[in-house]
Amino acid sequence: MPTSRALPEVARATHTQKKQVASATSTYAGATSRCESQKQLEQKSRACRPSARARESLLRGRRFASESRERDFKMREREKNF
Repeated sequence: MPTSRALPEVARATHTQKKQVASATSTYAGATSRCESQKQLEQKSRACRPSARARESLLRGRRFASESRERDFKMREREKNF
């Protein structure tokens, strides 16, 4: 008879543990998703800053310079082969 009385207590304890794990998991998931959305918002706001635009134009200028250098090099190589 004692086993039948202990069984509901064990079941109740197990149920409580499962609820605690579930609530902790949902809290963690909510905190993570909030954090990710906050990160995305910060990235978008950073991209609109003048410093970000200046960096982008600087990189665009460097890319253009390297492409024109490559183009000149290829033309010189082609002339050399003729």
